[in-house]
Amino acid sequence: MKMIEIEDTALAEPTLRRLNSYVTAGKILLRQGCRQITYEQLADETNTETELVISDLVSNPRMASANKFIQMDELVIELESILLKGVRETVIVAGTRERVGKLINSWEFGGYNFNIEAVYSPDGIPAHAMQYEMLENEHELNEWGETARLTTAVLDACYEQTQAIADRLISLGINHIWNFSPMVLVTTPGVNVENVIAVISN
Repeated sequence: MKMIEIEDTALAEPTLRRLNSYVTAGKILLRQGCRQITYEQLADETNTETELVISDLVSNPRMASANKFIQMDELVIELESILLKGVRETVIVAGTRERVGKLINSWEFGGYNFNIEAVYSPDGIPAHAMQYEMLENEHELNEWGETARLTTAVLDACYEQTQAIADRLISLGINHIWNFSPMVLVTTPGVNVENVIAVISN
């Protein structure tokens, strides 16, 4: 498979997000034993228009067939190489200890290629999070928020704490939340929430 040959820094944010979604879907399918997939099937897996998938992945989209098979392992490796060179979205990861630990350690989450600046978990330090700046209570979160310039958070908390943690993040200036939690958030106008299908933490 030949990828589009462009500078990674020229990739628009929507394109980067789609590429991340292809990586995530590819890793899930590989774990399920799927080694090949068509562009049309990949579009279905990622809820993306088939024409967009082909445009993202093929150097000459007009010559591509929606039913052509591609190798999943090659797709994942090549896309990860591109994404690692591209612009990474810096985030704070917040949530409850068990869910955040599973999230950070998952292949699927790795496909999003986030640059994690800090981890906030009020009920203890999550597994696999020691390499990041840990915020273990609201006081530490508030101090971090006074100097941080982030506007994006990744949220994965148990049902009972999801809304409260989201409210704290929003009060600190977060206006874009990737929500891996098992509930729909209620937010103020101007806050963008992207609900991610919870195949990672459950």
